[in-house]
Amino acid sequence: LDALLNTKELSLSPKSSSYRQWATAMNAYATSIAVTDQQSYWTAIASSYSEIPTDRTYVGSKMKDVLEHTTVLPKDATTSLLKEVSQTYGTDMNDILLSSLALTLSKWANQKEIVIGLEGHGREDLSKEIDVSNTVGWFTNLFPVALSATPNISHSDLIKSTKEELRRIPGKGMGYAALRYLHPSSEIREEMAAVRWDILFNYLGQFDSLTGTSSLLEMAKESTGNPMGDEALFAHKLELDSSVIGGELVMTWSYSGKQYDTTTIEEIAKQYVSNLLDLISHCKHILKRIPSGIYEDLLVDNSVS
Repeated sequence: LDALLNTKELSLSPKSSSYRQWATAMNAYATSIAVTDQQSYWTAIASSYSEIPTDRTYVGSKMKDVLEHTTVLPKDATTSLLKEVSQTYGTDMNDILLSSLALTLSKWANQKEIVIGLEGHGREDLSKEIDVSNTVGWFTNLFPVALSATPNISHSDLIKSTKEELRRIPGKGMGYAALRYLHPSSEIREEMAAVRWDILFNYLGQFDSLTGTSSLLEMAKESTGNPMGDEALFAHKLELDSSVIGGELVMTWSYSGKQYDTTTIEEIAKQYVSNLLDLISHCKHILKRIPSGIYEDLLVDNSVS
């Protein structure tokens, strides 16, 4: 945009792979040994699933039944989450957000393990021949993860176990959908379809970084409207979308009013923020205790507690 407005010569990035090339590669990927070897990993998650509670039993919630509840993490806490927390255990944003979510849901549902559906950007590397980094369009990746948390687990153990479980996910989760939808064996596809989760989590990233580099772009204040029709099925019991906007972590919980009271979701959201603040405080406290120069050693031997 800046170049166009200033009549400068445009320098476009090289063309990347087309949707057709990506789809062809996905079909080949689904039958590769690297993916078929993942089958036991994904099916094992099915045994960790327990249904989360609802206020009312209702099957078939639609998008017209969906309500939203939004909470905001203060700017100072968001800044710490983005710039300080990761230094303590070598984590990324998802590690901490999902640690808080696992703890929150575990206490609420009284379950030691929680199966969560994770949504990713879907532009993972499939092969050296495929590059969709500059391909215009919507890619997405959806897969399950089973996270452990007990009411009395320490902050240190919670973060470490969540981080380790997320690092165990093979191929950044792309294999699950490949087996679920593209594998030629109907038996394998049905086995993958049996893996269930009730809550979907998606951290969308820092929207500030998308608009902060240009004075010509800013977040639109107008609503984009509902991206799905009112009669479309609401696929999950709960959905949590979060992103950093205006220096604050904004968390939006979506739920069916046919299944949950607003007060229930408000309490879950409140507890989630409380747990998140506790984890941020813990990491900052540990970081202050680590003398300069020995941080890497502590990460290797896991002696930080």
